[in-house]
Order: sequence, then C-alpha cells, then structure tokens
Amino acid sequence: MKHVTGLFVAALAVSLMTGCLLSGGEPEPEPWGTMEPGNNNATPGNNATPGNNATPGNNATAAERTTLRGTYVAGHLGSYSSCPDQGYSPSEGLEPPDKDGAEGAPDADCAEGSDSCFAPLNCEDAQLTLLLSNDGEYAAQGITVTKIRLLDADERELAELPLINVVNAEADADFAGELAAGISTRLRVDIQGPRSLYQLQQDAKTSDEDSSGDRAVYSGALLEVTFSSTNADDVVVTSKELYEIPQVDT
Repeated sequence: MKHVTGLFVAALAVSLMTGCLLSGGEPEPEPWGTMEPGNNNATPGNNATPGNNATPGNNATAAERTTLRGTYVAGHLGSYSSCPDQGYSPSEGLEPPDKDGAEGAPDADCAEGSDSCFAPLNCEDAQLTLLLSNDGEYAAQGITVTKIRLLDADERELAELPLINVVNAEADADFAGELAAGISTRLRVDIQGPRSLYQLQQDAKTSDEDSSGDRAVYSGALLEVTFSSTNADDVVVTSKELYEIPQVDT
C-alpha cells in the first residue's frame, strides 16, 4: 500500500511540473473580440483621411471656366505707300518692323507739337476694332491674341499677319488681358498690314484662275483674329470685307 501511495504522489508531481512548463512557454490566446481600437492595421486617421487625399481646392487650382464672345465693329488694312518697309511681306516673317528710323517715320528727337514734327501720310498700320464680352460668371484671365489671318473674299488664307498691340479703346491704354464677369469692352487690335494686298491676292491664285479679272484688283480682304484665354475657349472674330486706306496726295 505504501508503494502504491508513493507511485501516486510521484505521478502527481510530474503532472504539476508539466503544466507549469506549458503555461510558461506559450502565451494563452486572447478571447475573441478583445482587440482594442487603434491596434488594428486599418484605423481611422491612419488610412486616407479627408485632408490627406485630393480635396476640393487642391484639385481645382485653375480659375473657373467662363465664356468669351467677340463682335466685329470696324477695321481697315492700313496704308504703306509712303513707308513700304513697314508693311508685311511674306519674305520678312511675322516680326513687326522697327519703326525707329524707318522710311517715312517722324524724327524721334523732335518735340511733340513742334512745327518740325510731322505724321507721315500714307503710312498707317492695319486695325480691327471689336467688342469683347465675358458672358460667364467668372473673370476671364490671360486673354491674348494668338493668331491673325488675312483671308481673301473666298476665305482662302493669304497670309498670317504680325500683331503689333492690343489696346483697350475705352481706357486708351494697353489691354491688361483680363475681363470681369458680365463686362464688355471695346478693343483695338493694331496689326502689321500687307505691303501689297494685290500681290498677296495674285500669289494665292491657282493656275486655272483668270489673272486678268477685276475681282483681284478691286476686292478687299478679311481679317480673322483669334483670342485665347487661360480659362475660356478660343474666340475667333472675323471682319467684313476690308480695304487699304486710300492714298492721300501730298
């Protein structure tokens, strides 16, 4: 009996020692549902949150879009009979001429209003006057003239003409390139007109056209001016048939 009791005590001791080793070697698993907020991987504040992603104000950095409209008012093709070097010729490209010291230009040193000063006759640049309107709800910005085309009466391109300047005719100052919403303003576009409209018309003729017809001699031409803006679609303004200024005899 004592032998059996001793075996039981020894077995109980071995069992207790095994239980201690197991409980100390591996942590007990936590019950389901006990994970605390903030310890998960995807938590509010650590994921993409409003303010960290693209937000209104960061995406739309450009000005709001608006709508421009142009209406032709008046124009002419200029006159260069007294200063032919200031008129446009295809061989000279799109750079406007330097008027200082040009043939027919007034003396740069003379005082305004002096009897020695003169305005040369038959020497005037082409012009197109138009009404530019902003029909949208936002101010139009970065308005510039990007192309000026000279077209014949059949709307064939005769030349692309150089821009000299854009003037706010109502303020008699250079146009700043901005137009408030709901506002219309009168603009004058100064253009280097053709040295010889007739020659451009002749150059544009095809071989099967009658070069002796009166149409080429007496017809005028159209001016087509394209305005671009950073927040509006392009606007194209086309004139009626225009002519060179008649020559004034001295």
